[in-house]
Amino acid sequence: MVHDSRRLVCLVGSGQHNSIIRDKWLEEGKTEIPWALAMGVPPAASLAAACPIPEGVSEGEYVGALTGQPLDMVKCELSDLFVPANSEIVLEGTFSLKDKALEGPFEDYLGLHFDGDQHMHPLFAVNAITYRDNAILPVSVPGRITDESHITASLASEELLTLLKEHDFPITDAFAPLETMATWCALQIDVERLAKEKTNSKEFCRKLGRIAFNHKSCMLINRILLFGHDVDIHNFKDVMWALVTRCRPGHDEYVFEDVPSFPMTPYMSYGSGNVNRGGKAISDCLFPMEYEGKILFSGVDFERSYPKEVKDKVRSNWTAMGFDDI
Repeated sequence: MVHDSRRLVCLVGSGQHNSIIRDKWLEEGKTEIPWALAMGVPPAASLAAACPIPEGVSEGEYVGALTGQPLDMVKCELSDLFVPANSEIVLEGTFSLKDKALEGPFEDYLGLHFDGDQHMHPLFAVNAITYRDNAILPVSVPGRITDESHITASLASEELLTLLKEHDFPITDAFAPLETMATWCALQIDVERLAKEKTNSKEFCRKLGRIAFNHKSCMLINRILLFGHDVDIHNFKDVMWALVTRCRPGHDEYVFEDVPSFPMTPYMSYGSGNVNRGGKAISDCLFPMEYEGKILFSGVDFERSYPKEVKDKVRSNWTAMGFDDI
């Protein structure tokens, strides 16, 4: 956010890499940090910037791994920082560790505006601007779905899937539905493997939640939902059907209050309770029988409930019966 002709003010969230680096410089008694902002970077770099990549992992090298070739970098004019060589515009200067100013209101990707929503955040001095000929200034206009904010936020589901596989959870897929502003993550459970663990809903969900909600990949994710074999987690209609028919309120939901929160969630910042802790939950849409490896049920719909010849006949006569082609 523009503060004056030479300074910006920017949100630096606790736990984010900017704040981690800030704390390290503060420990050395520094009052400012060299800073650069690259705008109009390669798409893969934008994706990497939105991913919850672990601390210490080079985002530039991560981009190279995604694209199969090194990311071309160039040294800044005023510091030893490097930015993508084909950036459209680069701002350079210093990040103040002591001077702050009001930031906001800003209509963010969760789609709500609150009057007077301003907070004190660090000032960034702009001491140089470099740019390409005929540079293009990229603009983001976040709000209710769907825009680039939700698409990049949904990348956290892949990082969460990797984390849970590393901890040997019986999970085969993960997806953050855009309809939830990517604040939910649906997990597909391998119920055969689950049964071999000889566990139950409470024990399994508590173990999963303690690991997931204390990890950076879940910073933007407020609710995890567990589904079995017959639910397409990439289809929001399937997700909602299973949620309303299989997850009993008060019995199959597990709330986590002693974990880091996502304070930008409106019900955290403008609701009741501790803004910085909690606000996370797991909704278990698995039946108790699935924890025992039993699947004694099936969905009732056109695809699953009728013989092939009946479905073929309906499809072949669909338009003849006066319905629009689908």
